[in-house]
Amino acid sequence: MTSTFIKAVEIWVPNAARTKLTLKTGYYGELDYFERISRGMQFAYDEGLPGKCWAAGHPLMLKDLGNSYFKRGEEAMTVGLTSATAIPHFNGNDLTAVTVLFCGDNAHHVGAIELWHAPAGEPQMALYDGYFGRAEKFKFSARHTQFSRKIGLPGIVWDSGLPLIMEDLGRSEAFLRRDDAAKIGIGRGVGIPVSTRGPDHWVLVLLSAQSSPIAQRFTLWLPDEIKGTYAFGGGYCESGTDLAAEFRKITHPLDVGLLGEARTSRTPSLTKSDAAGPGMHAADLVLPCMQGEALSALLELKF
Repeated sequence: MTSTFIKAVEIWVPNAARTKLTLKTGYYGELDYFERISRGMQFAYDEGLPGKCWAAGHPLMLKDLGNSYFKRGEEAMTVGLTSATAIPHFNGNDLTAVTVLFCGDNAHHVGAIELWHAPAGEPQMALYDGYFGRAEKFKFSARHTQFSRKIGLPGIVWDSGLPLIMEDLGRSEAFLRRDDAAKIGIGRGVGIPVSTRGPDHWVLVLLSAQSSPIAQRFTLWLPDEIKGTYAFGGGYCESGTDLAAEFRKITHPLDVGLLGEARTSRTPSLTKSDAAGPGMHAADLVLPCMQGEALSALLELKF
C-alpha cells in the first residue's frame, strides 16, 4: 500500500478538571518509539503544541519540531517527523479535543497542508501558514493568492461551512491554482472548516499527489436527523473504489460505530487495525465538523 503523507495522528482531550490535555488515542504507524514516549504525556493550557492550540483557540502549525516549543522535538526528529498541525475542536465555546497531524520529510512525497484564515469582517481569506514538503514551488502561488467566499477550495468551504473533497485538481475549474498543481503532480484536495473559539474563519486544506496521498480514503457523511442515518456526501478512494456505488447500498445509523461515537461525543474518533491486505486500512479517523453547537458533517479518513 502506498505510504501516506500523514505519518501519525493524535487526539488530545481535556481532563475532568479541564486543566490539562491528555492523550485519548493516537495512530503512529511504524513509529513505535514516538508512540511510547507520547503515552502518559499531558499538556497544560498554553503548553506544547496541543496546549498552545487550546490557548490560541485556532489551528497552529510547526514546521521545525526540533527548535520550537514542541515538547518531543528530539524524539520526533529521530523518527523522521518534520511538521505538526494542531486542529482544535469546539462545541460552542468549549474545547472538546485537539487533533495533531504529523508529516515526515521524504524526497518522493509531494503534498501540502495549508491553513487559511479570514479575520472577522474581512472579505477575503489568506494563507496563514503552510507545510509544503517537496512542493516548494506551490508555496509561492499560495502566498500570493486570496479567496473570497464561494471562490476556490478555501472560499467554497468558508461559505458553506462544510468539508469539500476535490478530485483531479488539474482539471477543476473551481481550483484556482490548478495549473501550478498539475505541474508538480498534486491531484487531490480536501478542504475542512475548523471550529474556533473566536469570530474569525479558518479552513484547513489538505493537498496530495497519487504517489503520496494524504490518506487512502476520504468520505464525507451528512447526518439526516429525520431518517436517523447518514447520507454519503462525497469522497474518493486511492484504490479506485466507486464509493458512491458502494454506499448507495449501505445504511449507517446515526449513533452506531465510529461515526456514532464522534457524533455523540463531538470529538474525533479513531480506531486502529493490525490487519493487512487489499482493501484493509491501518487506521480510521472521524473528524466532527461543528457550526457552533450544531454538528454539520463528519469527515472520515482511512490510512
